[in-house]
Amino acid sequence: MSNKISENNRKIFSDLLLQIRQTRQKAFVRVNTALIDLYWSVGRTISKKVRKETWGKGVVKELAVYILENVPETKGLQRCGLLSAYQINLQQLHSS
Repeated sequence: MSNKISENNRKIFSDLLLQIRQTRQKAFVRVNTALIDLYWSVGRTISKKVRKETWGKGVVKELAVYILENVPETKGLQRCGLLSAYQINLQQLHSS
């Protein structure tokens, strides 16, 4: 491949690179938003179960193991992450 790019192609290539970068950024934002929604939902479910069905930390640990066994590539939903999602949900409930 030659390093000599015509001025016309350089402009087109630059425009395409900008589109690629902008689309990647939009995708990252959407993924992060979806993950936040997921953590909020998980925390809300745990919170409801703790209040209504006397779930304790043992069940949260059991859930973390279950998630890890069934979706091993999942990050952020180990016991600590689940407890954090739960605590954030509780804080939000108490502040509203």
